[in-house]
Amino acid sequence: LALTIKNLETRIKRLEAKKQNTEELRGILNEVKDHMAELRAYTNKKLTTDDVELVIEDLKAVYNLVDQLNDLLKLSAQSALEKELLRVKRAD
Repeated sequence: LALTIKNLETRIKRLEAKKQNTEELRGILNEVKDHMAELRAYTNKKLTTDDVELVIEDLKAVYNLVDQLNDLLKLSAQSALEKELLRVKRAD
């Protein structure tokens, strides 16, 4: 997931270098980073049932936002990990 975020950020930087408007893309990417920071905060503590639900919500939000960014950037290639995570998400 971190690699996906890095790739998206690189793509956005390329668009910025071409003087294209990336305000919406940056906003979505910042939301992804915010959710990732929240998820990292859970790695150092014992999770309660409520925490687990929040982690799941954050993960779903991250993947929805990444999908949205991919759609906006017209990136169609997904890694094997992304495909598997989407398959699992759809199975829920």
